Amino acid sequence: MEINKKRKVWIAGGDGLVGKHVASIADSSRYDISILSRKRRSAGAGSISYIYWDTSKRTIESNDCPDIIINLAGAGIADERWSLQRKKELIESRVNSALTLEEFLREQANPPLVYVSASAVGYYGDRGGEMLDEYSSPGNEFK
Repeated sequence: MEINKKRKVWIAGGDGLVGKHVASIADSSRYDISILSRKRRSAGAGSISYIYWDTSKRTIESNDCPDIIINLAGAGIADERWSLQRKKELIESRVNSALTLEEFLREQANPPLVYVSASAVGYYGDRGGEMLDEYSSPGNEFK
């Protein structure tokens, strides 16, 4: 890849609390930002564009694979009370987003250089200063 060429970045969950911030601080001279959206939209503020995706059908309306994918997608944790139905929605929104990206990437001859995914660090619960990683057991707040 050329040194001065802009990198294409997709942000899944780019309309969410963290995603909006990530999109707003990205250096537009170095990155072309596209937000994966469940709504069909025209270009956004500045250099941000939108790509339609349907996580229930696991489709992304793009033939072009980005250089970087940042997956922050998922229903808002604090948007509603955690009823059994809401918990199911919270889980499914994250799982379906990841599976949609996985299926898209399996079809690509040249995968992205970077794939970053983050979701609900609260999974581990409040453990004070304990160091946690992907092998740590879940907390008990979300049962």
